[in-house]
Amino acid sequence: MKILFFAPHSAIWVHAFPEALVAEALKQGGHEIVYVTCGRKLQRYCVAMSAYRVAPAAPDMNKLQICDLCDARKQIIREQFGFKGCDMSELITSEDECHVEEIVAGITRDSLTTFELNGLAIGQLALYQFMLLRKRINMDLSVQEWGECLNEFRNALYAFYAAKKLMDQERPDRVVVYNGLYSVNRVCCKLAEQRGVPHYFMHAGGNLSNRLQTLLLGRGDTFQYMPHCVETYAKFTQVPCTGRLLKLVTDHYLELLRGRSHFVYSSRKSTGLFDTRARFGVRPAQKLLLVTMGSYDEEVAAEMVGARHLLAPPLFPTQIEWIRALLGFVKTRSDLFL
Repeated sequence: MKILFFAPHSAIWVHAFPEALVAEALKQGGHEIVYVTCGRKLQRYCVAMSAYRVAPAAPDMNKLQICDLCDARKQIIREQFGFKGCDMSELITSEDECHVEEIVAGITRDSLTTFELNGLAIGQLALYQFMLLRKRINMDLSVQEWGECLNEFRNALYAFYAAKKLMDQERPDRVVVYNGLYSVNRVCCKLAEQRGVPHYFMHAGGNLSNRLQTLLLGRGDTFQYMPHCVETYAKFTQVPCTGRLLKLVTDHYLELLRGRSHFVYSSRKSTGLFDTRARFGVRPAQKLLLVTMGSYDEEVAAEMVGARHLLAPPLFPTQIEWIRALLGFVKTRSDLFL
């Protein structure tokens, strides 16, 4: 079986090295590996730069330092693991460049999200990182934000032309990426999907106590994978957990309370006592209701690239409407405190 690893973010070593280990295991199992990297094609701005906290408006010198790191690590992987393959920059011709720049020059704020190429919604697929980085829930953008948006769009177009040639030339049986939601990766996966080629994603594990020591590998992306896990759970409800598994669960929750990972999205557990009732003036007879809210950016970004689909319409159109309804309900209940 020929397996295409589309891996344009070698600078992120905690992604690239585990990905290479999986590719190596498959190679040792008799499969043919095609390992494709960036080659500075995404040098205006990319996921790796964001991971190293280089801002979109940073000097070119800062961005090129990430490109240097990416090239160096790509070379280590190619030499040490012996993978054949090429860079995106080798696949994209000057004619392709002209097509990309013509498309970018003609795109507008109104036409971006409806732009398609060969039946792929490239305009929408391009927006995943941008929506997350800028915490956007709409396309009301500043001049600077629009420039950043166009760069993501350009990268998605590069990914399209490169991946299309890969599909034509290599005809892979499977496609693997690290994170199936990153825009350039998703373009490649969607092209594979059009041709009936199954695509898989990798991601660090979900347990915060050892997330970089474990790896998720599944079909599609995390928004497809997680609901499948929930559906599968029914098959295992009667299987008792081992002591080792229980420890892993405990370690995860302890790590949540420590608040050390940026994936906790909260401060650490307080070391002192906190009297909630005294602080907010809650009467002893009142029941205390805690409302937990969420950020829209992950949902909007996932919906934008077609990864998240609501099985049923939400009870309230927005969180604000939900809070208003809760306030109206609690006003009529003197035994409750919100």
